[in-house]
Amino acid sequence: MSHIIKTWRGWMNRARAEAEKAFKSKEKSMESEISLEEMGKQIEELESQLRDMKMAYRDKKMAGLKSAMEARKSADEAVREELKALGVSGYSSSWSSLDPSRLYTRWY
Repeated sequence: MSHIIKTWRGWMNRARAEAEKAFKSKEKSMESEISLEEMGKQIEELESQLRDMKMAYRDKKMAGLKSAMEARKSADEAVREELKALGVSGYSSSWSSLDPSRLYTRWY
C-alpha cells in the first residue's frame, strides 16, 4: 500500500512541476507579447466600444417609447388644431386637462 502512495505522490509531484513549468513559459510569452502601454491602449479601446454598445442598447431599448411619444405629440397637435378650428380656447397640451366642462367655446 505504501508503494502505491509513493508512486501516486511521484506522479502528482511530476504533474505539478510540469504545470508550473507550462504556466511560467506561458507567462513569459504573454509578457513578451503585450507591453503595459499596449494593454492600456487595448483597455481604452474596449472601454470606448463598451460605451458605444451601451448607448446603442439604450437607444434600442427606448425606441418604442420614443416613437410612442412622437405619436402622442402629433396626435396632440392634431387635437389642438381641431379645437382651434372649432373655436375652443383654454386647451393645454396635457391630455388630462381636456375636460369638456372647462372648455370655453365661442358660438358666434
